[in-house]
Amino acid sequence: MPKQVDHEQRRRHIAEAVLRITSRDGLEAVSLRDVAREAGVSMGSVQHYFKTKDDMLVFALERIVESARERIRTRLEPMLPPTSITGLFRAIAVAGLPMDEESVEEARVIIAFDSRSHVAPRLAEINQRIYAESLESLAGQFTELQKIGGFPEERDPHREAGVFLAVADGLRAAVVLGSLSKEDAARIAEYHVDSVFGPPE
Repeated sequence: MPKQVDHEQRRRHIAEAVLRITSRDGLEAVSLRDVAREAGVSMGSVQHYFKTKDDMLVFALERIVESARERIRTRLEPMLPPTSITGLFRAIAVAGLPMDEESVEEARVIIAFDSRSHVAPRLAEINQRIYAESLESLAGQFTELQKIGGFPEERDPHREAGVFLAVADGLRAAVVLGSLSKEDAARIAEYHVDSVFGPPE
């Protein structure tokens, strides 16, 4: 019988090669030929699963975003249930930072894709969708907390969600670029959360 091929696994394998090249050499170094070499497959195999370089980059971006989300969920699990609302959002803020080798690599790749988005409409569309989903989700959480007195009444949940995401993005970039240590970034993230919710009890 012919060997069964897991096509989704093959696509993921190729996408992982894209991400390794991007982390190591930058997104401009990604080509179909180099990805084939990195993945240990033929050029024809890469082109079978991805008709264009754009298709390949879109799939790789979706993979790294899902990987980052799963990593954050895994980091948060030991901290649940939280002892306070402040403690919960402190944990969320720090969990999203590049605090180990794997998450630094993820952040480096995500920043590279962010930079390319201004000349790649399909990547820009994905980034815009991810940001909009994150913003609405966080604003919704703040709004629900506000109804039960867990979020300051005088603050605008949507605006605070935007600030929260901006702080997270800025700290992520600062750590990857070496402008801030991981420890200082965590302290700044916690300071911001405390400024919104009050210090932890």
